[in-house]
Amino acid sequence: FNVLADAMPDAPILPVAISGSWKLLQFNLLPIPVGITVHFDVLAPIRRDGRNSKEIFDEVERRVRKQVLSREQGIPIHHS
Repeated sequence: FNVLADAMPDAPILPVAISGSWKLLQFNLLPIPVGITVHFDVLAPIRRDGRNSKEIFDEVERRVRKQVLSREQGIPIHHS
């Protein structure tokens, strides 16, 4: 993350939240689970605006966690 963010300081960061993937691996794919739903949510881009990589990473983590918890609890999130 840091290497890419530092190499392209003007590029926006595009967070992706993945929900439900743990269900595929809970028994090491034995047997391969059928009917499991995995959600991929592409979140709003984040501009660096002079922030360092740690600050950006913290915001990405906060947004992804919020989205994953929202999916698990069935609560819709409205992104601004």
